[in-house]
Amino acid sequence: MLMLLPLRWVVGAAIAGLFHELCHFLAIRLCGGEVTDFLIGAGGAKMRITAMSPIKEMLCAAAGPIGSFALLMLAGYAPAAALCGFAQGIFNLLPVYPLDGGRILRCILEMAYPRVSYSLIHGTELVMKCFSLCAMISLLFALDLLIWIPLLLLKLLPEKNPLQRCRTKGTI
Repeated sequence: MLMLLPLRWVVGAAIAGLFHELCHFLAIRLCGGEVTDFLIGAGGAKMRITAMSPIKEMLCAAAGPIGSFALLMLAGYAPAAALCGFAQGIFNLLPVYPLDGGRILRCILEMAYPRVSYSLIHGTELVMKCFSLCAMISLLFALDLLIWIPLLLLKLLPEKNPLQRCRTKGTI
């Protein structure tokens, strides 16, 4: 990002990301959970936590996007952080696991339909991936960036066992 964006946007994105993760951490601690491991990488951040009930896990997953949207209150003082937080909040609410929206959806479906929740989660994720793929390819066509389409398609190929990811508990 440093090579593509001005420094204030890189710093804004970093502040938004750190605040997002801090909100998750605080929610986990307030719900009585513990963070056993914290990893930050190119694909995002992961927190391994102790087991929680679906309601508590849903609250902890929602805390990140809520914190990201709360950064909008700083728009007059830190517009880059506010905008990056807003974009991050919207993106994280997509109902695709392991994003926060996918975790929230999984918790709701586990409580409402425990027997078929994994199938419903997988179906929703498949629909969202198809929608996202179409939207991204349309954007790449509109911006004449067709060279990126093969890389995008490789990234969205299905994994060996997609249902196994839905059964992974204890990671936010």
